[in-house]
Amino acid sequence: MKNILPILAIVLLSIITFVSCKKTDNGSGTSSSFINATINGVAYNRSACVAVVTDTTLNVYGDATSTVNLTYPFMEMSVEKYKGVGTYLIPGVTGAFNNADIDSSSNGTYVYSGVYGVINITSVSSTYISGTFSFTSDDSTKVSNGSFTAVVGN
Repeated sequence: MKNILPILAIVLLSIITFVSCKKTDNGSGTSSSFINATINGVAYNRSACVAVVTDTTLNVYGDATSTVNLTYPFMEMSVEKYKGVGTYLIPGVTGAFNNADIDSSSNGTYVYSGVYGVINITSVSSTYISGTFSFTSDDSTKVSNGSFTAVVGN
């Protein structure tokens, strides 16, 4: 009996520790990243998205788990003079280059390059950045109903 009590106490403490641990999430109740939009009426839904913040620039890469692990075609958005939650216009105000586009291949070919639109950053934490977006491309393609939650990474 003396030998069973210490073992039982260790097992019980292990169970309590395991049950009390919770999965971290991005504030939306999920632990995954995504990027979704409607492109000329056609759904664009991807289950991975990463954000990179350097100095005052935000880059969001849809359909990517890192900036070196991109799946083509992928959505890309850039915000210069990034200051966190807020509204950023495409192409941006004087001195800021804001852009959104869909890259079709690793050779830098753009399917849609945003001429005007908006990127709204709605939530920022140390691990996730979320927002909405819409833009019209240089060939009048309409990208609407855009939303994303990106893992902050590299």
